[in-house]
Amino acid sequence: ILGLDGYFNYLGNNYYIIGEWFLGAAILLYILYPFILYLYKHIPNVFVVISFALYVFSLVRSDLFKISDSRNLLSCLFCFVMGMMFVEHRDFFEVESHRKSAIFIYAISFLVSVILIFIPLPLNRNLVFHILGICLFFCLFFIGGSIAQHNILYKIVAGIGSITYATFLLHHQIIFKITEIYNPIEVIPNLLLELVVIIEVLIASKCVMLFFEWLISI
Repeated sequence: ILGLDGYFNYLGNNYYIIGEWFLGAAILLYILYPFILYLYKHIPNVFVVISFALYVFSLVRSDLFKISDSRNLLSCLFCFVMGMMFVEHRDFFEVESHRKSAIFIYAISFLVSVILIFIPLPLNRNLVFHILGICLFFCLFFIGGSIAQHNILYKIVAGIGSITYATFLLHHQIIFKITEIYNPIEVIPNLLLELVVIIEVLIASKCVMLFFEWLISI
C-alpha cells in the first residue's frame, strides 16, 4: 500500500508484487524533498558538491550498505539532484535556443552510451549505470523533441505515455508469467517473444487505465 515493499525487498520477502524498487526510493526522496529543495535554493553550488561527494562515498564504501550500491539513497539523491539541475537549466539543452552546444552534448551522450552498452569497461558498475543513465536521458530528450515536431509520431507517443504508470506497475508480472511458459535463448525467438510481451503489456495497461477511468466516472 505504501509503495515501499519493492525498495525494502532486500531485507527479506514481503508483499512486493508490482512496481519497481525505485518507486520506494522516489517516495523516500519526496518525503525529504522540502529539505532538499531548501538546500538547493539557498546553497545550490555547495549542495550539488555535497550530493556528488556523498555519491562518490557510496561508490568507495559500498560495503557499508546492505542494499545494492546503485539503489542506496546516496546514489538516488545524486540522480535526484541531477534532475533538479536539468529542469532549472533545461533551456541550455534545447536545440532551438542553444543549437551548437545542445547537438554537441547529444552527440557525446550517444557515443558514450554506445561505448558503455557494447564495450565492457573495467569500471564500477554503479558509476557505469549513472553515466549511462544520464547519457541515455539526453539522447531520449533529443529524440522526444524531434518527435514533438511530427504530429503522427507525437500522437502515438502521447497515447503510450498516457498508460505508462499502468505499464510500470504491470510489466514485470506479465514478463514473469510469459517466461514461465516459454523462455527461448535463441536470438530470433527471443526478439519475437519481446515483441509479444510489449504488445501484451500495452494492451493490459490500456485495459487497466480504462477500468480506473470507468471507476472514477461512476
